[in-house]
Amino acid sequence: MNLDAAPSDEAVANPQLNMIIYPNPAPSDEAVANPLMTLFAATLGGIASGESVSALGATAMVVAVDSVLNSQIFGSIQMNMTLPVSSASSEEAFGDLTTKLVFSLDGIASAESVSNVSFTTQFINDAGAIPSDETFGTILHTMFMSAFGSIATGAAVEAPTITQSPPPPPPATDWSALGKEDEKVYLYKVYDSAGNYIGVWSDVKDTPQWTQRINTPGTTTTVFLSRSPNSTKEARANLLTEAGEPITTEDGQRLVTVYETPNSVGQDTDVDINYRVDIYVHYGQFDRLVTQDGEPITTEDGEYLLVASGAPLGVRVFSGYIMDYESIYGDEAGVSVTLASHGHELSQEVVRTGETTTVSYTSSALDTTLKAVLDANPGVMSYDSASIVAPGVSATLKFQLNTKLEAIDSIYNQTPDGWYWYGHVGENLIYMRPVSTGYDHTFILGRHIKSLRVRRSIESIKNVVYFVGGETTPGNVATTKFKKYTDPTSISTWRQGIERITDRRYTVDASMQRRADKVLSNYSEPIFTSPLVISAAKYDIESIKLGQTVGFAGFGNFIDILPPLQIVNYSYSATEVTVELGQVQERQIDSLSKVEESLTNEVVADIPTAPS
Repeated sequence: MNLDAAPSDEAVANPQLNMIIYPNPAPSDEAVANPLMTLFAATLGGIASGESVSALGATAMVVAVDSVLNSQIFGSIQMNMTLPVSSASSEEAFGDLTTKLVFSLDGIASAESVSNVSFTTQFINDAGAIPSDETFGTILHTMFMSAFGSIATGAAVEAPTITQSPPPPPPATDWSALGKEDEKVYLYKVYDSAGNYIGVWSDVKDTPQWTQRINTPGTTTTVFLSRSPNSTKEARANLLTEAGEPITTEDGQRLVTVYETPNSVGQDTDVDINYRVDIYVHYGQFDRLVTQDGEPITTEDGEYLLVASGAPLGVRVFSGYIMDYESIYGDEAGVSVTLASHGHELSQEVVRTGETTTVSYTSSALDTTLKAVLDANPGVMSYDSASIVAPGVSATLKFQLNTKLEAIDSIYNQTPDGWYWYGHVGENLIYMRPVSTGYDHTFILGRHIKSLRVRRSIESIKNVVYFVGGETTPGNVATTKFKKYTDPTSISTWRQGIERITDRRYTVDASMQRRADKVLSNYSEPIFTSPLVISAAKYDIESIKLGQTVGFAGFGNFIDILPPLQIVNYSYSATEVTVELGQVQERQIDSLSKVEESLTNEVVADIPTAPS
């Protein structure tokens, strides 16, 4: 009981036992008024616990009490019992109770009704000082108690039955932990020139970066390896017989030996000219597939269906070969490696049938011609069912000692307005398709966009085209095709700009018209150029591709309603991508390249169809 909190005249439900609390201090001879008796107390601390009180039919036990007035009036009382905290025996008999052990009265109401108890209960005096697994007396089992407030004061404690529960099942595999949304890991896989896997570059210093323009076959990137040119390197090679034949297992697998080489580049290392290198990036995570209500979708066995966000298993972003490497000695020793994408091979292979280098495609669909060029003497660059779209145009094209790259340019020049092509440096595919009429990507100010500049220029305007073609009658100069194409509206609105084309392969008016129209449609209006930087923290930049279209939101002005702007230049890095939107502005190197192509076409116009 808590002797300080209970009212002094609290009635106890059981009439046979009335427990009254006398407060302190009280005068030693103070009379306690009640019709049946008066209790005189000289000092509460000095009265024996069994002191007899006159006119009382029972024995009153008086102990040190602190909370009841000394003249408190109590109703009809048959027995006054005042319980001492410090002096009561732990097995003090109370009325017709059998036995009650009391160590601390805290927590028991002063008027608590106590029913007949047929057993001895142990009360814990100080729970904080007793271990949670302390055993008491002759109890057969140990009871673990964390709080006594939840156990009734007269609860019966029976012998518990001990049951061993099975261990909990292991937690489900957390597939979402595979990959992190904002973290990228790059993997550089190395193969020899024959395509045999060599190993992985584990000492790449920086993340990859490269830039590519639309209507080009690919690009290059530079990788810096943090290795000393004088350090040794682990190398692998096929185990060979004395005759130089590879030794294989019964299953046909080649046996490989591992050894140390004193060189960090060159022969017997993982850095050598013409070795192939594929760069993969891992990012994102696996998420549960859910319904429209957000409930996870499971299989019949209760397994969650997962969908990849990003590329947690990795995606190839660059594929190429080692064009050159440079060993660096000095304060920052290392090896600088230049990788060229496989699109470079298109400029090093001529269009041919066997040894015949003059190949004509007569009234052939442009997509069919492009696929035939790629299929002849194929290299790494190829196409799939979705990368090349049929433009619905047929043309007669003649290639005389022209490279595959020149052939692709010629095919592109015959496509309708709004078409584009490029070589994907990660997929090793050639794309040719029309520009989207909608928005492939919409970037929001304050969320995706790190910076944006919008520029408009007439620097590259072209509204007059002079076109010199070939002879319709070979050997007769008078039959040489010579055409002029103009855009009068552009000339009157802006100013005149000219383009001169010399290509002896063109002898059909319709083909010359399509090529001239391509120039006029691209350059007869002032060009919008908008350098745009997109952060990888808020956007999947690996999903952005050349030729796609972009729109904006969140500016609150004319930028939000700009027509779809095409991505014509693409600069990739791990944390951001910088794209140029609008039209491709012709560079000086592009002009020189056109002059060189025209001269080449002029020189080879009358050569034999095959070398001798």
